[in-house]
Amino acid sequence: MDFGLIKAAQKLLKEIPITIETSWVKGHSTAKLKTIQEELNILADQIAGKYATNPHPSHEPRPMHMTDPN
Repeated sequence: MDFGLIKAAQKLLKEIPITIETSWVKGHSTAKLKTIQEELNILADQIAGKYATNPHPSHEPRPMHMTDPN
């Protein structure tokens, strides 16, 4: 996990006037009629999978999670 990005995101969220709400979405839904959240979850999974197999040349994903340096 990239803690630098997490810290940058946390700082940005404190500076912009928005509220972020989260909710659980069933992963890899096989329902014929999917909610928009389920469709977006599938799309996000596809994008992440493509990036994992073909990352930007300046970034190679770490093979394992790293612990928080703090």
